[in-house]
Amino acid sequence: MKGAGLRADLIVVDPPRSGLGGRVVRQLADLKPARLTYVSCDPATLSRDLAGLLEAGYHIGRAHLVDLFPQTFHVESVFQLVR
Repeated sequence: MKGAGLRADLIVVDPPRSGLGGRVVRQLADLKPARLTYVSCDPATLSRDLAGLLEAGYHIGRAHLVDLFPQTFHVESVFQLVR
């Protein structure tokens, strides 16, 4: 990604349960999109990745919880981050 001349106003990520990981979080931060939407099914990896994105200058604009699996403990989180 780095040095590829990519520019984006909005990036949407929906990583697997393992999350984005530190390398991808840094690459996203380097791209500096004005808005970033993060969809997550795992609160632990969401928390880890959000810490890196918040440290990179983003803040949480909105947070939504979506119950796609009624009568289970699974909840999708949708966080809208802005610079």
